[in-house]
Amino acid sequence: MRSAGSEAAGARNGGGGRPGRGRDGPGQRHRAGLAGAAGRGRPGAGSGAAGKCRRPRPARAQSPRGCPRSAGQGALSPGCPPRPPRSLPVLAGRRDAVFPPEPGGGLSRYRGAPSLGPRPLLGAVRAPPRTGTPGATLPLRAALPVPVRVAGDSRSPPGASAGRGRPERRRGPAPGRGLRSGHGAGTGYKRHRQRPAHGAGGLRPMPRRREVLALGSLCLRSLAQHMQSLWVRDYSDNYLDEFQFRFVMGPFNDLPGSAVQELLRVLAESRRLSRAALHLLLLPQLRELSLSPCPGLASNGIARLLALRCQGLSSLDLRGCSRLSPAALEAVVEALPRLQRLVLAATQAEERVLSALGRRCRGLRELDVSHCRNLAPPALRCLAFDPLHRRRGCPALRVLLARGLELAGDGATAAASALAFLLLALPCLEFLAHGSVPDALRLLHEQELDGAEDADGFPSLQEAARWRGAAPGGHRLTLPLRHVEDVEEPDLAVVRAMCPQAEEANVWLSNGTSTAELQRWGSLSRLTLGCAESRVLVGLVPVLQSLGPHLQSLTLHGFCCHDGLALVAVLAACPGLRAFSAELHLPPDTGTDSGEPGEEPPRRDTDPLPRGCPQLQTFSLTLTGGTGSGLALGTTLSPTLTSLLRHAPRLQRLCLLAIPFPLDPVFQAVLAAPGPPLQELQELSLAGSCVSARTVRLLLASHGRLRRMDLSRCRDIHRRDYDGFLQSVRKQRLDLDIAWE
Repeated sequence: MRSAGSEAAGARNGGGGRPGRGRDGPGQRHRAGLAGAAGRGRPGAGSGAAGKCRRPRPARAQSPRGCPRSAGQGALSPGCPPRPPRSLPVLAGRRDAVFPPEPGGGLSRYRGAPSLGPRPLLGAVRAPPRTGTPGATLPLRAALPVPVRVAGDSRSPPGASAGRGRPERRRGPAPGRGLRSGHGAGTGYKRHRQRPAHGAGGLRPMPRRREVLALGSLCLRSLAQHMQSLWVRDYSDNYLDEFQFRFVMGPFNDLPGSAVQELLRVLAESRRLSRAALHLLLLPQLRELSLSPCPGLASNGIARLLALRCQGLSSLDLRGCSRLSPAALEAVVEALPRLQRLVLAATQAEERVLSALGRRCRGLRELDVSHCRNLAPPALRCLAFDPLHRRRGCPALRVLLARGLELAGDGATAAASALAFLLLALPCLEFLAHGSVPDALRLLHEQELDGAEDADGFPSLQEAARWRGAAPGGHRLTLPLRHVEDVEEPDLAVVRAMCPQAEEANVWLSNGTSTAELQRWGSLSRLTLGCAESRVLVGLVPVLQSLGPHLQSLTLHGFCCHDGLALVAVLAACPGLRAFSAELHLPPDTGTDSGEPGEEPPRRDTDPLPRGCPQLQTFSLTLTGGTGSGLALGTTLSPTLTSLLRHAPRLQRLCLLAIPFPLDPVFQAVLAAPGPPLQELQELSLAGSCVSARTVRLLLASHGRLRRMDLSRCRDIHRRDYDGFLQSVRKQRLDLDIAWE
């Protein structure tokens, strides 16, 4: 049954009313959302009406201008002749939905809840292909709360413009007006022409956009966010301080060890790791554990749980966990025989802890006991030999860090003797970090070995040397050290003779001494050189010409740089560099311009490094001292930096700190050069340098993978510039962090 008002509305809309309201005449139009309300399925709908509706229709509410609207959930009759859909349109309005194909084929679109506001909700109706008998009804489905966009549709969803990153309002057609025929009719959207992609290869001229995290990472972050309020709440409220459990069967027992390790890392970085969470996450499947981000949580109770539950650990970091007693540390070491890496720096470790390490952890490879107040260099011998059981220990130890354990006065001799014993007793030791290592090497080189047994029961140096196969009057003893530190220039000959396989060395050059011994050290691939301020940079060129072809890393400290030509010579001598770092001093007159007022500046080579450093990945340059504007230094150093950046295609980290001359010409020339300059750059630090906001915008618009930019103390960057950079990053959703102060 239908009401008279509905019949009148149907006759008024489907009959001989205004053109475009019926389905019979040319240029036929119909009102969106009626699903063929004016057509063949209703009596009195028009001149071409045929047949009757097979079941009564529910009453329809009247909308403005007489447009019938659905009153609640019901059934709509597609009485109009269907047309094959050309594409899947997107509904206009707030409450539309797109439904999957019907069993008979085609797509159906239904209007959901009425629009909020005085205007009725309008949308395009695309009926399925004509199948079945006329007047068949389709069930009305529940509308989704938000519009659904189907892949392949070229129209933009509500509130977004195609090819733009800002929201845009779009209104549908006015109530009571017909919809234009054709593609996208009645959707209420404007057709936007897609903007072409910028740059070569269709790449957008911006740093990398913020990537969507993997599902596993998102789940772990959600766990970390709700850890205290959901996952450990019951345990912390009812059991934490009242009971002591050996094992807890909680919600994390089924997680793999790698997921638990990552969850602990996320909790520690976000400062959400609590004592209760640590109780639940100390699980047997853990293989790596680091408590250095939260040393305050490491107590003797946690140490007991660690020794009971995590006996399969291969890496343990307890740096700074000073609350752990020596007895607790010893118990942990005794319970973890599979340890390969252990960090005990700045803890209460004592000699008995090292004795337990030597007895139990036969596979230990890396150990850090730096800055342990209860340890002295003679106590380190317990790692290599157990005087109680007369057995050698830690046969696989490769790295031993013992910085901060130096002894002054007569203790220096005892420290050198103890380190010499370690160098002889540990057959695989490659790096021993201690200030007395050069003295120990000199002691072994001069063969001043004591034949008497130590009072504490340790073997003599002569017996330890026989373990190495050395005998008095036999071949000279050598060591497998690969990295040596704190080597002074007078000790170069001794260190080079004792460590012929060394690949990395930190050397301090004295004033006025020769570097001939350093030039003969051909096995070096990583070199760090330091000197006083009076030594010029150009004096290193002969050394680097001998070592440069094999060097992969070069670090310079304290050298004086008068112009950029010395830096050109240094870089040209090391073509295979992968990392370069220099902290150079400027002479007092560098900042002032030289030359007569009318004198022409000398011509400089615009490409002083034509071959560049094709393997360079890290470049850091810091200039300290000097006065004035630095224009005199910039005339020679600017072309050097420009040429270097042009010919460094693998550069990932660039630091130009406290540069006194403007860097704008350097970056403008590099970015304007042909090819993909700075394409692999990920970190850029310009702290304290002269750079403008325009250059920063050019860097933001470059084709690269920039993730971090440091503009601290840049006097030409102001607050409004920094706010503009942040707004651009947020607007483009870039994966970029910018620091400024």
